[in-house]
Amino acid sequence: MNEKKLAYHLKGVNAVFLIFFNAIYSNLERNPIDKNENVENTDELNLKNSGFWTLSPFVIDDTGGGDYTWTEAVAEEWCNV
Repeated sequence: MNEKKLAYHLKGVNAVFLIFFNAIYSNLERNPIDKNENVENTDELNLKNSGFWTLSPFVIDDTGGGDYTWTEAVAEEWCNV
């Protein structure tokens, strides 16, 4: 490959890299979580531990053919609607 073609290809690769880097950097600058903006519950930022429930399999069915209907399921503590 001659020097002109090599220089042309390197300029193209450089341009793609700069566009890609600029897109990532500008997205990081606009990220509201990094700036602690629009955080409704600040307690979520200071978690000390977490928990979980071990549930057996169940079926939620609108017609009542499963273990729960949606009306019954939303009344359960494990259902966050």
